[in-house]
Amino acid sequence: MKTTTRPIPNLAGLPSDERMQLEDQIMERALALWHKKGHAHRNALNALLQAEREIMAQKRTGKVHSWLEA
Repeated sequence: MKTTTRPIPNLAGLPSDERMQLEDQIMERALALWHKKGHAHRNALNALLQAEREIMAQKRTGKVHSWLEA
């Protein structure tokens, strides 16, 4: 999957260290989703958007999903 440097709008007002941590979590989750969906180019954007939704929901609720636990 080609990585992007576009800022994630939901993260715009966060301190840089917290923003970078969330961006890393989103990209890691997106990569996992993309691999799970078979590496197809057409799935890359959907995986990124899904990952962003999941990570931001986890941030809002404080609920850690099993795929984020260390």
